[in-house]
Amino acid sequence: MDIFYKVSSFRIAEVKNADHGEKIHLPPCPRSCSGKDFTLWRDSVRRDFTVNSLFLDPFTRTIYDYNNGMEDLKSLTLRTIIPAKSSFEEDSARILRGLRIAARLGLGIAEETKDAICSLSSSIKCLRQERIMMEMNYMLSYGAAEPSFFLLWRFKLLEILLPLQAAYLDQTDEGPSSCSSSMLMKLFSNMDKLVSCDWPSHSTLWIGLLAFHHALVCCPQDAQVVQAFASILHFGWRKGIEFVRTKANYGVPYVPEISESSPEYEMTELEMRVGDLASLVKKSVISLSNSKSLNEAMSRYPLNSSPGLVFVSKKATRDVQGIFHVLVEQSLDAGHDPKINMKLRREVGPLLGRIILETMSDGAVVGMETLEMERGEHAEIMMDKQGDGVALFDAAAARVHHRPKNLYGRARDVSRKRTFQRMQERQDKDQELHESWRRENEASERPKSPKMQRTIPRNRGQDKDQELHNSWRRENEASERLTERPKPPKKQRTIPRNRWQ
Repeated sequence: MDIFYKVSSFRIAEVKNADHGEKIHLPPCPRSCSGKDFTLWRDSVRRDFTVNSLFLDPFTRTIYDYNNGMEDLKSLTLRTIIPAKSSFEEDSARILRGLRIAARLGLGIAEETKDAICSLSSSIKCLRQERIMMEMNYMLSYGAAEPSFFLLWRFKLLEILLPLQAAYLDQTDEGPSSCSSSMLMKLFSNMDKLVSCDWPSHSTLWIGLLAFHHALVCCPQDAQVVQAFASILHFGWRKGIEFVRTKANYGVPYVPEISESSPEYEMTELEMRVGDLASLVKKSVISLSNSKSLNEAMSRYPLNSSPGLVFVSKKATRDVQGIFHVLVEQSLDAGHDPKINMKLRREVGPLLGRIILETMSDGAVVGMETLEMERGEHAEIMMDKQGDGVALFDAAAARVHHRPKNLYGRARDVSRKRTFQRMQERQDKDQELHESWRRENEASERPKSPKMQRTIPRNRGQDKDQELHNSWRRENEASERLTERPKPPKKQRTIPRNRWQ
């Protein structure tokens, strides 16, 4: 199906930057444009990036492009509409938004935009806590957590937002592809297989993964304990313990998270160690929402002196701690705490366990056949994304970290294929909307046939009541006729006349 888009001839428009007094070249307005074109052009200039300034008319199937966004989309390039430095000074949240778009669509970043991000990265400290949390949730909950995390680390934004995780990645960056093979990046890679833009996750999922990983870094655990921890989260106590006994695979020995020795524990001792690990995870969540706890945790990394930001709310901290409450209790019949969001725990807990199991086994044993209790709403996503393990990174970032040369090429092909498929799906949806709108208009224009008057039968109970009322009325009238007999006339008393009169 063909797509038509308009690229008009332009004239140069200039405006002065009030802060620095310099002229900014705006995207030019079309010559002899109509009122509609001028409105679209004015709205497109206010957007942040060229690929984010396209307008689609679903009825005429026309794409309006005033900023060469289609060319940047075809070349997979992220570029600001106005000069990048002025754009980011106007709203520093555009830095996070740009990295999110680049990670989700597999776009490369223009050189001017890269320089502006590097020079103005510290400006995100001025953003409100709620705004940072919203942007981070958009980055990590929609199926592009691994590439988003990588770009945040590359542009030195992670040491401001999540300094503990940035220090961990700096410490493990010792060779080619060491970042992508770390346990933290594997956790987010497996999370990306379970969520997407159509099926986003709750923010407690990635917060729980960060807390779980930080607990392992602070206190490394045996592989059997981690497997039991994840199995109980996913299956519950009874089936989780049975899974550990029969199908557990201790898999990849991550360093420093997993200790080298992994003895066989008795069930009682294993349950106790799982409870201790859950307590550590609950304490680790506090470092994401409390500045004092964050500074204490950063003492492990003396070379990283950045204080960092705290943007996770206290409510989100309580929700994440509630997910691991059942593991701390170590009882199948433990009472429910009214402060715990049970619905959220039932939804997020199994996904957390699934992600940890896949990470520990490196996908070798724990697959779609092994985990029989996989959630139904995520089964379709797993089928679509099971074989897609290519990370969509920036080309320059791939060269800096010595990634294989063919990786970015495959990522670019996958990104183009995804973009084309999404455009096709959007076109089909727009066509269906247009057809339904046309059918509704045709139906509304047809002459309406006169409605048939429906006779409502009388209720039988009402007829009986009316008969009783009539008989009662007749009886009363008859009794009144019998009682109303004519009275005899009164006899007049004659008074004798006085004789003397």
